[in-house]
Amino acid sequence: MSAQDDSLSRGGAGGFWVGYGTFDIEDLQVFVPTDFPTLSNNFLLFGGGGYGNYNNFLLGGSGQGLIGKEESTDSLSASVNAGMGFLNLGYMVVHNEDFRLFPMVGIGFGGVTMHLAENGVLTPETIVAKPGNETQISQGGLMLDFSASVELMLFKEQQRDGSWGGMMLGLTAGYLLSPQSNDWSYTGGEINGGPDFGLSGFYARLSIGGYGYEAAE
Repeated sequence: MSAQDDSLSRGGAGGFWVGYGTFDIEDLQVFVPTDFPTLSNNFLLFGGGGYGNYNNFLLGGSGQGLIGKEESTDSLSASVNAGMGFLNLGYMVVHNEDFRLFPMVGIGFGGVTMHLAENGVLTPETIVAKPGNETQISQGGLMLDFSASVELMLFKEQQRDGSWGGMMLGLTAGYLLSPQSNDWSYTGGEINGGPDFGLSGFYARLSIGGYGYEAAE
């Protein structure tokens, strides 16, 4: 099940990605009125990262953001976004000139932000009489990322020194896991009695980038 080419024994790859994820944010409904629309669990993913390898072992880093759908009524709008970064470790299961398959485990930190804003037209007098028309609610902490990726090597070009490189297209499926916590804050201070929450769920993403490899000495 494993394939290794000596010419691929040292190198790296990196790129950018977009994707889709579904994360259970039902607990955040406590921050909006009872008649407010249900917050969507669907998120757009965007980010980038890279890794270096020696033989089949991988070490890399990545960062990504999550953008949730904005829900609104005549008087209030709410949206949930997130950002995170990881140190990733992986191992090549299949590794040859045209194709790679590898699992990865990432450990890092991330944060979830909920943005609340009153809808309508304001005047200076309205703002003075009722400040705080927008509120940012946030939580941050440890995050884990479990994934499996396949990558295709395209437009390969051999160099005189024996190294080679080209374009990379990849597909990744994974699961994000964050321990639950009720350590919430807002733009003015801490929040007491917030829900126990951890951003967790499945995602898939498409990546495009480049790669380069050479034989180890």
